[in-house]
Amino acid sequence: MNVPTQSNEGQIKEPEKAEAMKGVHPIAAKVDSVQKARQLEQGLIDDYKRTIGGYFRRFHPQHFNATSRKGHSHQHDPLVTVESVLMYAFLRADLDFVSAQARKPDPDDPRLGDSPVNDDEVLGKPHAPPSGHGIGGTTRFKGGSTA
Repeated sequence: MNVPTQSNEGQIKEPEKAEAMKGVHPIAAKVDSVQKARQLEQGLIDDYKRTIGGYFRRFHPQHFNATSRKGHSHQHDPLVTVESVLMYAFLRADLDFVSAQARKPDPDDPRLGDSPVNDDEVLGKPHAPPSGHGIGGTTRFKGGSTA
């Protein structure tokens, strides 16, 4: 293990940097429908563009080979990899969390007290709130990055 050392004069000497680990090429995953995977990836990217905007309007996830930039084809890359599946799962969870937070009422809203207690109930199933409303509790997330 390379750790910094201290000279006789009290100066810290940085250790030599180790060589970066070599990666391997992604392995294609077996999927029932590559077209469905492409649709899911593109739908997620479009949702980010609409919901978050800003940087995400030109967002192209690193491992989404199936949804390359328009006009650029990656025929030599595997279409669906384990990395792309994990990237999709992480980004979907992040977008669901951010969207759920945005739907929550602002505690500083003066009209919040005018809403009925059961405002988010689904007809016929009062015990089941709509999807996403229960993510992260009843108040908005006060932290920074959700990653």
